[in-house]
Amino acid sequence: MWLPDALVGANGPLWRKAYGFGLAAVDSFVAGGFHPEELAVAVGRFNVARAEARLEANGWEESDGLYARGEDGSVNTETPVGQLALSSLDRVAVAPDRLVAASTTALAQAALDPDSTLADDPDLSLAAGALGSVSAAILLPAELVRPPA
Repeated sequence: MWLPDALVGANGPLWRKAYGFGLAAVDSFVAGGFHPEELAVAVGRFNVARAEARLEANGWEESDGLYARGEDGSVNTETPVGQLALSSLDRVAVAPDRLVAASTTALAQAALDPDSTLADDPDLSLAAGALGSVSAAILLPAELVRPPA
């Protein structure tokens, strides 16, 4: 199954050492965007203390429950940890049952806002209704498809 950038390689030992969780902790996820604006929300079972300790040990700094590294959309290719998920985990918020990973502060804050819902977007609601019950789907804007279709 296709995984978002924020979860690619999540079964490896370096990943667990860097982020404090592995793919086995994830029950389901939704992801969207392309670099430099990516967001993934994973639902599962996360050890908050472990994840936060690993993030801090690898250079993330906490502010109001959001762990941040680098500038919005930045890519760290200089370290093994930075190469794992590139910018898709620049901003991380972790709770026992949900992990938000984003490349920018604005995307992370939008995903954490309890009053924000994608169901409010009529285009996304229409697409979700048309798809029905699915286990995985990739929706691409026509301008990103080569050749455009």
